[in-house]
Amino acid sequence: MSPRDFARMVAVCFLWACNNIIGVILIGGMGVPPLFYAALRLGFVTLLLVRLLWPRPPLLLRTAAAGLCLGAVHFGFLFLGFRTATPSAAAIVLQTAIPMTAILSVLWLGERPTIKRTVGIVLSLCGIVIVMWNPQQLAVSWGLLLVFIAAAALAVGSILVKTLPRMAPLRLQAWVNVLSFPVLAIMSLALERDGVARMDVSLPLLAACLVFSAVGVTIFAHTAYFRLLQTYDANTVVPLTLLMPLMTVALGIALAGDRPTLQFAAGAALAIGGVLVIVLRRGRIRRVPGQLHT
Repeated sequence: MSPRDFARMVAVCFLWACNNIIGVILIGGMGVPPLFYAALRLGFVTLLLVRLLWPRPPLLLRTAAAGLCLGAVHFGFLFLGFRTATPSAAAIVLQTAIPMTAILSVLWLGERPTIKRTVGIVLSLCGIVIVMWNPQQLAVSWGLLLVFIAAAALAVGSILVKTLPRMAPLRLQAWVNVLSFPVLAIMSLALERDGVARMDVSLPLLAACLVFSAVGVTIFAHTAYFRLLQTYDANTVVPLTLLMPLMTVALGIALAGDRPTLQFAAGAALAIGGVLVIVLRRGRIRRVPGQLHT
């Protein structure tokens, strides 16, 4: 990989990590209603990409199912989880999309798992349980449980995308957003009217965060990631995406006041190690669709 493309990949991971921090600060710290923020983001992206909706894709119902999983369900639960989850823990739990995609590829697509891949799945899930578990209350963090559901929706949506005819990344993003925006907007209107009135954030700051999320993350970062995958072997690109949770942890400590414990560090190491085992297969690293955006 050329130095320029390596720098581009690092920038992609940094944008993803910043987006996690912004979401947690806006929703958990400033009281922005999660479904309202998700609807604004998806609506703005729809406006930017509306010209890409034509012609209508084949298998429209399956496209709709994939779009709702990747959009409304994923972002809805993710942003709900951001109300109480720390950025560091949320970034680690989101990585469960990778082992879950691997499991679904076996159950749904009939792929045959190797022993190494099975070990990776088990290690990842064990690591996530350690990160999510609160031994003082003998309970699982509800915020991280919602993030886990968001990761599951991402995995299901990724598998559905694999069953669709090949579609350009930005065109897929356009359909994900146009299908999911009305769902989240209706839910926000029904459930969050009081929360919108009470949120403690200025309109210019909220608008700046939306522009960053839509343009910087959805349009630039995702598109750059897919272009790098088309340019280089997956075994060069995919391991670098593990920079995202590591950067999120660092930014969470620096900006959001995260204080990772020994339990968190052990669970994170186990989870990321399991992800590496999954993508490192027979000397090659496979592209796993679940390892995408936030």
